[in-house]
Parts: sequence; C-alpha cells; structure tokens
Amino acid sequence: MTTSTLNEEMTTNPQVEKLLLGLRHLPGGSDTYNRILFELRDPAGTLEQVGHFVASDPAITTEVLKNANSAALGFSRIVTDPKDAAMLLGGEQVLAIVMMVDVFTLCEHTVCKGFSVAEYFRHSRMVAWNAQALMRTVTNDREVLGAAFTSGLLHDIGKLLFAVNYPDEYRNCHDNKKETHRLGATHTELGAHFLASRELPTSVVDAVRKHDQLDAVGSGDLSLSDCLFIANLQEHHRSQTTPSAGKLSKQIALVGKRFGIRRLFEFALT
Repeated sequence: MTTSTLNEEMTTNPQVEKLLLGLRHLPGGSDTYNRILFELRDPAGTLEQVGHFVASDPAITTEVLKNANSAALGFSRIVTDPKDAAMLLGGEQVLAIVMMVDVFTLCEHTVCKGFSVAEYFRHSRMVAWNAQALMRTVTNDREVLGAAFTSGLLHDIGKLLFAVNYPDEYRNCHDNKKETHRLGATHTELGAHFLASRELPTSVVDAVRKHDQLDAVGSGDLSLSDCLFIANLQEHHRSQTTPSAGKLSKQIALVGKRFGIRRLFEFALT
C-alpha cells in the first residue's frame, strides 16, 4: 500500500483530527526519542549512534536490553551493550521501545476508570512477541520482524491516548462501538494517525489501523496486518482479557474461515 493510499484511508473520519488537536499528554517527545528518530532518518545515520543515544538514558537502556535478551526474540547470547542491542533489534524496533518508555511518563496523568496501565503494558509486550514469532514463520528479514514487534508493541497506543487525554469520556470504554459513540473515533484510528505523525513506517501504521479486523478472503500467507490481528487475538484468548466472549469467538471463527481449521491449532486458538 502506498503512503498516499494509506493517507486517503486514514482521513475518512474528520473527528480524528479534532481528537489529535486535543491531545495534551503525548509519548514520543523526549530528547532521546527525537535524537534517535533524526538519526534513523539521516541517510548517514548509524545504529551505533542509536546505541549511544540509548546508553544515555538508564530507563531506556534497561528496556532495550530486556527486549534484546528476551527468549521470544531468539537471540542466543546475553546482550549487555546498548550498541549491540540496537544492532540486534534494528532502529525502528528501538524507536518503538523508546516510545513505550516515554509512555511511562504519562502514567501519572492516567486517572481513567477501567483502564489499567499495568495491563496495558503487559498486553502490549505479549502481542509484540506473538506478532514477531508469527512473522518469523514467514520470513527471517530483520526489518520485517522488527516491524512486527513494533506493531505489536504500539497497537493499542490509541487506548492510552484516550485514557490519558480524555479520561471522563473513555471511562469503562471497552470496545470500538463505545469509543465511536463517546469520542467519535476508535482507538485504532487515533493510534494510527498518531503513529503516522511520529513518522513510524507506513507498514506499521497500516497494521495498527487494521489490528481489530481481518479480511475474510485472501491468500494463506501471513501479512504484517494478519500477524498483528492474530497475535492480538492469541493474547486475548490466552488471558481471557477481552470483555466480550462473543466477539472473541467470532474473531476466532473468522481466522478459521480465512486460514483453515487446522491452522487454528498452529495459532493456539483452539
């Protein structure tokens, strides 16, 4: 999908722009984030320099090393140097992790009833690892694997933006219908627009925008959007965190229709 096509699809709801303008507490605004973003967008930029920026912040260093050493990422040795971690993870993945660390600074502003910051982080990490594991069954391309992890880590960023910036409207708001009724847009729409404004890759933005939907028809191959949808579904199924058992069953049935009943076992959705 081209950038212009994605932008056209994302601008169908004018309310999203109004919500974005009303955001007062935003992740991804730290000096470290901006330095890494500039380095990644610079044709002469290097992952070694990204590692230097990571090393300048203890909280970011801890989170980046934790992810680099995660068994889910398949690395065989212990990583202790932020520069090595940046090389292993890739720039976009490091950028997503830095944004998540920035999210911690928003926690003091989160007073939204029914929204758990701890659960948000737990779910985001699990979906990131699930999405990358699924994508690894299709490719070993580090950039694509990084996009899968990044998409998973940031797929629900719209929920956090709602909870922090519109806590009264978003209280106990657990599905897209309620989000649309109360705020005029869904967390997937808000999250995708926000990530696009932060210059995340188009593939990541598109996957985040569509992570609550799955095309009923298509090939048996897994796209990035497919992986994110299934990874999110896997975690809801495993933890039973989704508020609607009926919705969960319908989504699992849709995966079965698209990929076949046998693959439901492969996806751990039975």
